[in-house]
Amino acid sequence: DDEDEYVDPRPQLITLTGLEEGNLVPRSALRLSTPYTYLHSAQGDRAVILSSSPPSLDVIDTSNPSVPDVYQQELLNGYGYDVHVFGDTVLSANGMWGVQVIDLR
Repeated sequence: DDEDEYVDPRPQLITLTGLEEGNLVPRSALRLSTPYTYLHSAQGDRAVILSSSPPSLDVIDTSNPSVPDVYQQELLNGYGYDVHVFGDTVLSANGMWGVQVIDLR
């Protein structure tokens, strides 16, 4: 019975290859940690994921698109209203909780 089938509400990070060739091929689907999670940015081999419950930031290494790896998880001081990545440093504007600096090395 389809009505009883559980549907996981957490979003997935799907890695793709083939952009340069013009032929996108899905390589993996990684289930994210909570339903209140979204992709903030993706640059090179790194994806930055924000969650609001609990307020947190995950950094995922996608250098092997078939096996993405969550290599850093940080609890935020408050909700990450705006996040900027500068090389190996993340600045998270956490509203009334201030700015949080996260080292990605």
